[in-house]
Amino acid sequence: MRAPNVRVVLAGLAAAAVLVGGSIATRDGPLGGTDGAGGGAQSASAAQVTAPTASLAGLGGLADRLARLPAVAPGELDGVLYIGGVCPTAILDLATLETATPPGDVCAAPGARFGIRYGDLQGDNRELPVVDLDGTPVETVHAPDGWEYSGLAQQGILFCRGDDGAEGRLRRFRCGTTRLPSCPLTQTRAGLMLFPGGDGRSVIDERGRRVLALARPVQAGAGVRELGDGLLAVDNELYRDGRRIASYDKGSFVTSASRDGQVALQWRIKRLSDGSSEQLFAYYRGEWHAIGLEVVGGGVVAPDGRRILLQHDDNTMIEIDPATRRPLARLETDGFVSDWRSAVVEPA
Repeated sequence: MRAPNVRVVLAGLAAAAVLVGGSIATRDGPLGGTDGAGGGAQSASAAQVTAPTASLAGLGGLADRLARLPAVAPGELDGVLYIGGVCPTAILDLATLETATPPGDVCAAPGARFGIRYGDLQGDNRELPVVDLDGTPVETVHAPDGWEYSGLAQQGILFCRGDDGAEGRLRRFRCGTTRLPSCPLTQTRAGLMLFPGGDGRSVIDERGRRVLALARPVQAGAGVRELGDGLLAVDNELYRDGRRIASYDKGSFVTSASRDGQVALQWRIKRLSDGSSEQLFAYYRGEWHAIGLEVVGGGVVAPDGRRILLQHDDNTMIEIDPATRRPLARLETDGFVSDWRSAVVEPA
């Protein structure tokens, strides 16, 4: 898979205080101490659900107020959380709150027999030591001249070159190299690579089968990613079973959504006097509500749309009601949460 878009990095790897900026309310008043979103657009309904501001001096600091939230209990939420802005990815079962972590520090694509240790992927390393999932050395792959490492696939190592990854090749484990239609747009959790179709208005898998028919042309550098229960997002549009089910504001970047698309989280560019930044918005049944300028940790939406989890820091999620944005509980994790699904999807 090609190198992460800067928006994905912002949504997935940055760690900072969340809920500051004011659009999330509690019974004691706004957590951020203000009813705005730092000048960002906010719908009228968002303002209507914000509780009257209480005496902030008696409420304690933000950390104190968050600490008073009850912990999420086992079985209170449904499904599994995928944890890890990097690899390997761990899976937290919400029924038990137990986390399953792959052994060692081997990064591997879903369903792959081989991978590369995380430490060997840091920096501009032109020699990539391949190991099995237990860490036993298998071979060393040299990055070809003029090509850049792009990611790991089920069958081997991906390399790309050209503008927006116009060219792609797969160096198969323990054997030769295969030319690809382009650098993959993304990989599904089942391990399939996805590419722009030859007609310019479709997305195909590595077997040449059409996955999506699009209303507008898709380029090699488009933001295509798999979300939640089998959803595919293409920039600001959401698809399920090959059919578009939601289209959000242009220029936005959808990071998580319910399976019907009626609840979602979206990053938008916010123009400032000294530059621009990205701001997180929650979408609830036709209306957008700003979460706050200081939110850079992102979040995930439950597949049924009943709850949202927002990243407070590297190891803490805040459960909120998507209709009111009221915080309900906190959930301790072993890292950054990247996705929320009903169940673990096994690779094909």
